[in-house]
Amino acid sequence: MPWTSSDFPNSFKNLTPKQRRQAIHIANDALARCEKKGGKHDKCVSSAIAQALGVVKGGEMVDETKILAEPTRLRRIKENFDSNVRGIRIAFDQVHDPDRGAGGWVEELKVEASSTRPGKMALWAKPEWTDVGRELIENKIFQYISAEFGPYTDAETKKEYQDVLYAASLTNRPFLKDMAAVSAGAPWIEILREGDYLHPEYGKMTIEAQEPEQMNVLRKALEALTAFFAKTNGGEVHAADLSEVNMDAEKEKKLKELLVEHGVEVTEDTDLIDALAEFLTAKDETVTDLEEQLEAAKQTDKETEGAAKETKTQLTESAQKNTQLAEENKQLSERITTIEKELSDQKKEVFFGEMFRSRKYVPAESDDLKTLYDKDSETVRKYLESRKEVIDFKEKGSSSDKKADEETKTKQLTEKAEKIAKEERIGLIEAYVRAAKEDSESDTTKTEV
Repeated sequence: MPWTSSDFPNSFKNLTPKQRRQAIHIANDALARCEKKGGKHDKCVSSAIAQALGVVKGGEMVDETKILAEPTRLRRIKENFDSNVRGIRIAFDQVHDPDRGAGGWVEELKVEASSTRPGKMALWAKPEWTDVGRELIENKIFQYISAEFGPYTDAETKKEYQDVLYAASLTNRPFLKDMAAVSAGAPWIEILREGDYLHPEYGKMTIEAQEPEQMNVLRKALEALTAFFAKTNGGEVHAADLSEVNMDAEKEKKLKELLVEHGVEVTEDTDLIDALAEFLTAKDETVTDLEEQLEAAKQTDKETEGAAKETKTQLTESAQKNTQLAEENKQLSERITTIEKELSDQKKEVFFGEMFRSRKYVPAESDDLKTLYDKDSETVRKYLESRKEVIDFKEKGSSSDKKADEETKTKQLTEKAEKIAKEERIGLIEAYVRAAKEDSESDTTKTEV
């Protein structure tokens, strides 16, 4: 069972309430880590209590996971600082208590030779002291620096970093001993040395332990408020989360500026927590309205999509029917064309049968006349109907003489047609018809004479 404010080790009884809260937090964390590594419960309990007392009283922690500082680790701390992995300025706190305000700010880090350990490297910080910090140092209220560092996980990207500087605190009981006293006029301050042993969780535990629960609520509320303006759907903090939150002057000023920046009217008499609660409540209602509108829009989209699908189905069915009808029309047209050709061929055969029985052409003319008929039936009809008989079935000599006469006449007609076609540059069939017509007219004239 984890320790609580009403159930804690006897060795925590003489601590101040604030120290006791810190000790409980650190002890619970250390106990969980120890047991996770497979340590025996009783041994882990003793180690966790010792670590918690060591931190809150400024003594050395008893931790089996201590790691020696070496140049690579020091450079990694500097690289994470240069990359600003925490996204905030690193402060010189007062006695590991960020709520007291910054005694200064870390402007830059470098890795150079130690001033107190010859032949060793050290991590140096370039300070920008505040008026409060400068006064504390010059009046020798604080003379030493204690660095706070450890692993850090980015809340948004979930990326983990090792050896991250959390703060460099002004104190009179530093974790590292034999450090040079701090001077307000020194351009660089030595905060960590090669050869000193580190506790990776030290900075993380002290930072988390020194933030009271109420301040955590306020910090999360402010983070959520800032996130709300960065994203339209906002954070999930509600007005109830802000009840009974106490603020120092600096946080009150920042909250006032944030509210004014986003259009909230703030006067000297305004209760900032109530104003923030009212503001967040209004934003919660706005988000709820937007969610309802979004849900309604989604429902409309579903209905529209359903209607569109139905229309698409109808159009598809209609297109299929049109395709089917087009195919049927094509087949019908082809059938009609076939029937029309059959009727035309039948009509042609009837006509040529009548003309042959009327002796209007000889058998040798049949193919050419029919070919010409297919191209210009009307002309051939008029020609043959007006033509005189060209076949004489009366007895005039032997049958062989008749056949010879027909062949001679056909040959003469063909030669004449070829001559006409060549001279007038027309088709042979057309020339043949003209030659036959001329012969027919010539025969008529001879008969009349």
